[in-house]
Amino acid sequence: MSAQADRMGRLVADLLSLSRIELNEHIPPSGRVDLDRAAADVVDAVSVLTQEKQVQVVVDQGENRASISGDRDEILQVVQNLLDNAVKYSPKGGVVEIAVRSDLSFDEAWASRVPGATRLPLVTPDRAVGLLYAAVTVRDHGPGMAREHLPRLTERFYRVEGQKSGERQGTGLGLAIVKHIINRHQGGLMVESAPGMGTAFTAWFPMAVDRRDVRNAA
Repeated sequence: MSAQADRMGRLVADLLSLSRIELNEHIPPSGRVDLDRAAADVVDAVSVLTQEKQVQVVVDQGENRASISGDRDEILQVVQNLLDNAVKYSPKGGVVEIAVRSDLSFDEAWASRVPGATRLPLVTPDRAVGLLYAAVTVRDHGPGMAREHLPRLTERFYRVEGQKSGERQGTGLGLAIVKHIINRHQGGLMVESAPGMGTAFTAWFPMAVDRRDVRNAA
């Protein structure tokens, strides 16, 4: 009963969160977020969970600052939802890898991170000339997924049949929330997976443009 009450509480919280995000999805975010710092903050925030699961999280950050235009709370939610999934589907003693890269072209942001796995776009932004992106990739080494499951991953309440996510069951809304946040930020989302190869999600966002550069270009 306690476990079901906990799951119900998380389900209500996720539904409220999804409703708020949908209401603001048409409003472009006006803030600025350091994607690399956001990833580091999320890793610190879930350290208790990773220690309990005995999963090691390895963070690989690029040399350049990954500054993007965005809502910090929502960007944190994207990274946390992707990391939560990776930890849940990782075996005890496993490793989850987080990589942050900046100054990427559209094709570089979309490039494969897991050779040999099936790659599928879940959110694809319009291609803009000269726009650079910052990307965060979260990869686990769990059971992976068959190709037919990938297109439905961002559907609400969709669960991959036969996969176990540990003692703490998810709400089935995490990736739906991620999708709507990325849509609002005009970014992209890609999944790569195959049975026995684990799963990698890459979320990428337009990098922030310095107003002084815009004036100089004009």
